[in-house]
Amino acid sequence: MVNTKVDYQTRLERFNKALRLESPDRVLVGPSSDHFFSTRLAGISNKDAMLEHDRRYDAMKDALLRFDFDIALQSGIYPAQWYSILGARHYQWPGGDLPDDKTFQFVEKEYLLADEYDQFLANPNDFSLRVLWPRMAEGLAPLSEMPPLYSIGPDPIFLGPAFASPKNLQVLDTLKKLGEASIASMQAEADYFTRVEELGYPVS
Repeated sequence: MVNTKVDYQTRLERFNKALRLESPDRVLVGPSSDHFFSTRLAGISNKDAMLEHDRRYDAMKDALLRFDFDIALQSGIYPAQWYSILGARHYQWPGGDLPDDKTFQFVEKEYLLADEYDQFLANPNDFSLRVLWPRMAEGLAPLSEMPPLYSIGPDPIFLGPAFASPKNLQVLDTLKKLGEASIASMQAEADYFTRVEELGYPVS
């Protein structure tokens, strides 16, 4: 009978020795992150791997057990729901603009222009909120028309007038949907981590 507690401690100590630049009993084996390796082995399309959290994490668990890696696999992909809800312009993904079995792609553009670095460094929060994010996500585009939050003043009741337009209310709705989608995917990840630790594999 396999003693998963012993296996867990053995793997954890092996990993910690490597982090401390000491000599473990052997070289650790295991990828630092898993994009589509596990799901390809399980016959799952890249599109479904990015959409169906439970199937993705089940495939990762199966690959972990099959190859007996020293450390639990970490997902190297973000859920497709995040991109689609935001209307992301800085990514393309399978099932979106790409075929189902292509990997996701970064859309390389100059989102921060050469003459804007001083503005960004002067106030990174405001610049990201009202310039960068609207450029990178269609669902956040109305933020570019909002006044700076500091101009609203110290009283939070004036956030109401600041968001009092159909476009800005749509931004809030987009963020609500993004938060709900994130809860679902993060819970699936937490459940996966619990399962693999119970099976004797530490999470890095």
